[in-house]
Amino acid sequence: MENFIELYHVPFVHPETTEGQPLEGHYPVINGGCLGAAVDVGDGRGGPAADHLNLSSRYLTLFSSFVLGVYMPDQMGVHLNEPVGPGETRQRRAIYAIGEASHFDDAQIEALRELWRAVHKEDHAIVGRMPQGRASPVTDEGGVLSPHWETSERRFQQMVLEAVR
Repeated sequence: MENFIELYHVPFVHPETTEGQPLEGHYPVINGGCLGAAVDVGDGRGGPAADHLNLSSRYLTLFSSFVLGVYMPDQMGVHLNEPVGPGETRQRRAIYAIGEASHFDDAQIEALRELWRAVHKEDHAIVGRMPQGRASPVTDEGGVLSPHWETSERRFQQMVLEAVR
């Protein structure tokens, strides 16, 4: 879940698939139980399967396991994270065409499929290393969250603690 609400990894983990999305364009979203990250790029009015360099995005999570990704102007992703056991989660996801340009041809569908596979593969590589980092002795006394970049993560962790209590 933190992958969707943490915004500063995007230019570093996805340098090719999100080229043109400068870090300073990203910002956190905190609205009650809805946490997320957003970026505004270009005019957000590209055509069907618009070049990803001109997409504004919102990743909105609903605690504890639902994610809605909105990729303006023409896509929406729905993600459900299902805990399977300690350290293991199954994610189900679907990407939908929305708006006026909601009918993609086969070539556009395949291009989008490959783009999203690439993005998720990049995320899996970094998320898979997070447990190693958290198991490091450096984190024995907790960690420090950035008051600018990690406000959504801080709220998510508070919600986890409240749910466990």
